[in-house]
Amino acid sequence: MTIGFVIDSASDIPWEYAKELGVQVVSLNITFDDRTFKEDEQFDLEAYYARFVSDRKFIPKTAQPSPQQFVKAYEALIAEGKNAIVVVTISSQLSGTYNSARLAANFIKSSHLDVPVYLVDSLNASYSEVFILEEGINLAKQGLPANEIATRLQEYVSRVQTRLFLQSLKYLHLGGRISIAKYLLGKFLKKMALVKVNAEGRNEPYGTVRDTRKGLFALINDATNNLKLFPRKACIVHTGNEPLATELEQLINEILPPLDLRKVLSRTSISAHTGPHGVAFIADFGAK
Repeated sequence: MTIGFVIDSASDIPWEYAKELGVQVVSLNITFDDRTFKEDEQFDLEAYYARFVSDRKFIPKTAQPSPQQFVKAYEALIAEGKNAIVVVTISSQLSGTYNSARLAANFIKSSHLDVPVYLVDSLNASYSEVFILEEGINLAKQGLPANEIATRLQEYVSRVQTRLFLQSLKYLHLGGRISIAKYLLGKFLKKMALVKVNAEGRNEPYGTVRDTRKGLFALINDATNNLKLFPRKACIVHTGNEPLATELEQLINEILPPLDLRKVLSRTSISAHTGPHGVAFIADFGAK
């Protein structure tokens, strides 16, 4: 069995890495200035982040890919000779992307009866999808069938933890995610927010801090169960704040054992909702 893999652009997977792995990336959509763009390789991410600086009320909106975009990705893999497909998506609780992938899988089922498509709901966001994808590719190399890979990956999602640190509550307020009262109180008290993706795949605030270093330490501490568990891989995902990402990187290297540590700039899956003041710590603890 030759297995193909699909992931969405909310994963923040680097384009060159996706090509190296041979996976299909389905782009989400981003809307601003009354125009909708595909979050693909041609999307001008530098200009997008510059808008947060030039326009203080810049609020982009993300939207799920269409089922047709997934059909195109599936058919591309079938044309390559893949006879089974495994799809990893952003949490179904954060986006309708999983549903689009499911509708497309139903179409493929009717048109390509001999090519099954298996879906994995990451119950997470951003680079967590990449870690799950990598585990799937490793299982495929071991010779496991696609249905078993999908089952194992759905179990594996709990082994990947995401914690997010926001230096400003402004964009949560502008996006309608917190009230004006909470925003103004947080601004007055100079509070910064700690958020995690919980077991149900939803964003869940779990604290506030006033000090940046304490906030970054809280990300690591909470994800590792008070430094009792140590990830084999981790990724720092930042929303245009390179100095903040570097500070988190230095702290990780100070307090965690050596690990495969990566750092990427988020496209829009995080930044459209948090603005340019966030950084995430995504930890992969490996199979049990």
